[in-house]
Amino acid sequence: MLYNEERKSAYLSAKDLSSASKGIVKNLFERLAVHENSYGCDFADMNEEQRSKTVGQVCGLSRKTIYAAESTLRDYVKWCANQGYAAQSSTESIQADVSERIRTSMVCSPADLLHTLDFVFPDPEINGIHYIYRAYFWLAFSGLLETEAIRVEPQHLDYEAMKIHRLYGEFSEYPLYPESLQDIKQAAQMELICENRGKKGVSLIWKDRAPGTLILRGKMNSMTIEQALKSTMRPLISRAFARAREKAEAPADLRSDLAYRRVHMSGIFYREYTAELEGIEPNFSKYAHLDYYARNEKSPYSHGGQYTKEHVVSILRKSYEEDYRRWKDAFRLHVPVRAEV
Repeated sequence: MLYNEERKSAYLSAKDLSSASKGIVKNLFERLAVHENSYGCDFADMNEEQRSKTVGQVCGLSRKTIYAAESTLRDYVKWCANQGYAAQSSTESIQADVSERIRTSMVCSPADLLHTLDFVFPDPEINGIHYIYRAYFWLAFSGLLETEAIRVEPQHLDYEAMKIHRLYGEFSEYPLYPESLQDIKQAAQMELICENRGKKGVSLIWKDRAPGTLILRGKMNSMTIEQALKSTMRPLISRAFARAREKAEAPADLRSDLAYRRVHMSGIFYREYTAELEGIEPNFSKYAHLDYYARNEKSPYSHGGQYTKEHVVSILRKSYEEDYRRWKDAFRLHVPVRAEV
């Protein structure tokens, strides 16, 4: 339901947009409605402080989605002013501050991730499925795509070298972190999954794991791991975070809205940051190329005109660079200036 639906419908009708683009703008307006109802006025009529707070809550977290939301809302405000609505015509305050959302949906270090996992998925020794959920996020932080993570087996884990070796993919190995070892080892070694059914104490029952050696496989069932990930694991993880957010004792620094993709990005940024502390310039070209080829497999980019491979990779690289800067700013991470020798 849109706030000021007649006005926003008129705006959509006035714009020469494809049906897909109109759908994106309408979704943005629907997210906007929650805040417009809260303030009791249309976005175009909000004051600068209200607008600034609202924009950061309705846009995505990537460079592309932030710019798209900012551009659309600036255009909407200008259109409202030109149509004679009682709008605040200045658009200077339409800039997204997503720092708070980054702090709830990403992590800044392995210790930071462990802190949240300990709260959201506690006592894995009496609730074995928690070892699997925790390992899932550690594989994300180590840099594996989700499609690769669900294929990791014990043979890929090298605890001596602290590496995850893969048999395919762009990278042949990924780092293991000391904080992750207990969760990953248990997920790899468990033959049975224990569950605590005691309401006031500990009463364990044991369930067989699904057949095979994949370390993220769950309890015995007839689903493939891809089916289990979609229909069971992701929903249960989402519910666990929802319960954690509602707990009175939830710590102020809880990363309360984690998902695989955002933790994966956190790991990339953490490794680039630690390298930067050693004087190595961040380099996101390899990730931009990976994104390009992954995207091209699903829906190929046009290679005509401005949409050459080089052009698209450059855009993706700049997106990583800006997202990295926002991540550092959100967590107040700084790189000391090195004295020239």
